Amino acid sequence: MGRKPRIKEPQLHRGHLFWLEQRPAEQGRTTLMLKPSPEAESIELTPGTWNLRSRVHEYGGGVVAIGSGAGEANADEPVLVVVNDRDRCLWRLETGPRASEPVRLTEPGDRAFADGLIDERHQRWIGVMESDGTDRLVTVALAGGNRGCCDRPSTSAGMPCSAPTGAGWPGWSGSSRTCPGTAASCGWPTWSPEETSARHG
Repeated sequence: MGRKPRIKEPQLHRGHLFWLEQRPAEQGRTTLMLKPSPEAESIELTPGTWNLRSRVHEYGGGVVAIGSGAGEANADEPVLVVVNDRDRCLWRLETGPRASEPVRLTEPGDRAFADGLIDERHQRWIGVMESDGTDRLVTVALAGGNRGCCDRPSTSAGMPCSAPTGAGWPGWSGSSRTCPGTAASCGWPTWSPEETSARHG
């Protein structure tokens, strides 16, 4: 029983079903699976040495964000951003007949990413980056390159959520996200969607 894959976090995007599969027989690594349609065979999107895991807050967080590509031609083709534990970087994955090779969006470093979403309008990933014990909400362009800082919460930041006017996230004011009695709060980034080119070290 302990050697069977464990299925986690199913997500449906424009008729494409995605899920994570943790495989004890492969040193416990977690891979991303896709079923493009009910009739199609399942496809492993992160084979080999890929291991989708986050080290944010030590116990991790969400490692897959799903959205659509830019332009009408790519609107129905999912674009994914994943966290690869091998280098702790964000990677962009594409599906479909025009899919390119995986692209690393961030450079390796002493930091961790998690709990992201894809802002389709501005073609960027928005999520949590933990560095030196501090949480920041950051943006990373899906084309790679610039990383912007949305906000530096005074508490631990949780998974962002999208809205027509921007993105929000829950925060925890206690010493632990799961500690009884902690108060959850909601914040809104103070950045303009068009002003995300500022580098944050």
